[in-house]
Amino acid sequence: METRQQPSQKEFSQRGFELDAHLKFSTELTRAHAEEAIKGWGNLRVTFYGEPDAVRAVRLTGDIERDQAREELRKGLESGLLRGAELGFRAFLRSEKSFEFMPWLKNRILKVSDLELVDFWDGIKYILE
Repeated sequence: METRQQPSQKEFSQRGFELDAHLKFSTELTRAHAEEAIKGWGNLRVTFYGEPDAVRAVRLTGDIERDQAREELRKGLESGLLRGAELGFRAFLRSEKSFEFMPWLKNRILKVSDLELVDFWDGIKYILE
């Protein structure tokens, strides 16, 4: 009886940067209103914080153009929809078995009015208060 070994599967991993954003709403929104408020951000992974009828914040992660993220952030802050945000393009390591965000390299704390200083350097988290 002959025994054959299965060739070992080589695990491939992917590295890169993607948006990791925590957006804080000015007032609590229903889930439907919160979904409507973030539709301009594109097809990102979404986590809502709060109750279905009282969403107070949202986390968005995924691939988006930096200019689009900057424009959506500007619209949310200038309209009064958002009272603050913590966001940036965070390093990640993805394999077939796991997905991990790397720690932020640096935090940059800014006033909400200093939106033009959000230049989205890789690994920098911008905290707008």
